[in-house]
Amino acid sequence: MFDWLQKSFQQNSILWLLVSSIIGGIIGAMTKLIFDVILPQKLQNSLQVKKVVEKYRNPILRASLDLQSRLYNIVDQSFLQIYCHRSDVDKEYAITSTLYVFAEFLAWTEILRREVQFLDFGNAKSNQELERLLGNISRQFTSDALNFTFRLPKGQQRAIGEIMIVEGESLECIGFAKFASKLENEPDFSRWFSSLKEDIRVLASQPKNYGERLQDDQRLVEIYNALVKLLEFLDPNYVYVPKKRMKVLASL
Repeated sequence: MFDWLQKSFQQNSILWLLVSSIIGGIIGAMTKLIFDVILPQKLQNSLQVKKVVEKYRNPILRASLDLQSRLYNIVDQSFLQIYCHRSDVDKEYAITSTLYVFAEFLAWTEILRREVQFLDFGNAKSNQELERLLGNISRQFTSDALNFTFRLPKGQQRAIGEIMIVEGESLECIGFAKFASKLENEPDFSRWFSSLKEDIRVLASQPKNYGERLQDDQRLVEIYNALVKLLEFLDPNYVYVPKKRMKVLASL
């Protein structure tokens, strides 16, 4: 048996060498492909994903925090009742800035919706959770189970988001100064805010003691609480938002 194998090997040594060379070449080519192409590409993709996440996470985080802060001031600090009964300048600022924080949040929500195919918060489960949280906020705006003050149908939410976006090398939200100018001078722009503006005026006209809750605060409380859940997702380690800001408000 051993003699047969030895004889076979001697007779087919060239074939064995050829096979070995082919196998070695294949292994070498695969190794080169992995280290020269696949791994650098994966690293590059990882860096690109990180840049995209940072690009969109921070603006939606800031917009969410701005809206949450204003809602807290309206609901628990009587912001509208105080500012809308001072000077005309204070009243105008209170109304315009409140409209802006609503619009800014809806703008970044719309940007995320458009760019979602490029967004990756780590895995599919995280992406689904982000969509669920944003969807929950949208539902608080549309819910018929709440007082109709500050109700925004989905189409109006999308429209406000769209007209707030500036398209260039990347999608951005317009700033406060440009927003105030367009609100005052462009009827096709300002008409999308007419219902929100009226709701702000109605709420501001209602007498309210410090810390008191009105029936018209109901939807704002639910939106606030939904925003807290979003902020917890975006900033789980409380890097940007203090933990004390993550407390939900008691529903009416």
